[in-house]
Amino acid sequence: MRNKSVIFLVLVLFVLVNLAAKQKVKRSKEKKFVINAAIFYPLSTNRSKNQYTNINFSLLYGHVGVVEGFDLAIISSRVRRDVRGVQMTGLAGVVGDSLYGVQASGLCNIVAGELRGVQAAGICNVAGDQLMGIQASGIFNIVGDRISGIQASGIFNIVGERLRGIQTSGIFNIVGETLIGVQSSGIFNITGEQLKGVQSAGIFNVIGEELRGFQAAGIFNVVGGNNMGLQISTINVSGELSGVQCGLVNVTGRAEGVQIGIVNYTKEEMTGIPIGVVNIARNSRLRFVGWGSNIMAANMGIKFKIRNLYSILYFGALNLEKNINSSLSIGFQYGVHIPLDKKFFLDCDLGGLYIDNKTFFWFHKGDRDHFGLKARAMLGIEFSRRFSLFA
Repeated sequence: MRNKSVIFLVLVLFVLVNLAAKQKVKRSKEKKFVINAAIFYPLSTNRSKNQYTNINFSLLYGHVGVVEGFDLAIISSRVRRDVRGVQMTGLAGVVGDSLYGVQASGLCNIVAGELRGVQAAGICNVAGDQLMGIQASGIFNIVGDRISGIQASGIFNIVGERLRGIQTSGIFNIVGETLIGVQSSGIFNITGEQLKGVQSAGIFNVIGEELRGFQAAGIFNVVGGNNMGLQISTINVSGELSGVQCGLVNVTGRAEGVQIGIVNYTKEEMTGIPIGVVNIARNSRLRFVGWGSNIMAANMGIKFKIRNLYSILYFGALNLEKNINSSLSIGFQYGVHIPLDKKFFLDCDLGGLYIDNKTFFWFHKGDRDHFGLKARAMLGIEFSRRFSLFA
């Protein structure tokens, strides 16, 4: 009786093993079709969403597991895991994991994981993880992690973390962390942390931390941390300046670099070079100055001095050169202050002025309004921080 029981158990196990093996072979055969066709899944040759296929054709909607080869859909197609090859759809293509190759559609493409290759769509592209290659669309592109390559769209591009390459759009671009390369748009660009390269926009640019490169915009540039490159715009703002700011108005917290503009402002001490009409910093000195000359009899202005560099914005009256009493002038001088000892100094500057004769602030035929250049060298004596004489 005992031997019969053992024999019975062996037979049961043998049957179960054979059934499992047959089921495994059946599943394997279900997943490995060279060619698959679908009208609207599950109205298709594949009965499993996990099916492996080399060539997949779909009329309205197809759904398979893996494609290694070619996936073509008139309307849309979804691949549950990977695509290694080409996926082309009329409206939308979706890949659940990674794509290595080309994904193209009339409306939108979505890859949940990594994309290595090209993603092109009429409206939008989305890659959930990283992209190594090219992403191009008519409206927008989004990459959740990082890009090594090119991202181009008609409206906007967004990268969640890092971009190494080129990002260009018609309206705006956003990179969450670091950008190494070029960021260009028609309206604005934003990089969350560091930029090494070029950032160019029609209206404004913003970098959260550090700039090592070139930033250019039509209205304003902002660098939250240190500007170690070049900013060019109407208004430039940075937390620190080790590079160059060039614009009408330049603002920084602490400066060791160069400011070139009409108004230059440094919140703390300026230890670099300010080149402008109005230069203001914690270590700047403001003085009222007045003098006479053989061009304009009476001149009065404001002198902005930072360390040994200064600028003077002044007005003048009475044109002695042309013997015209009804005359006004406005001028600007920029120069260097050279201390000779504790009291004596030498000021050398270069500048220009506009002389408005007869009909003030209006040009008439026959008026002798003109521009002039001035170079001066003056020896002076300083009696106190607020009063000195020069000639």
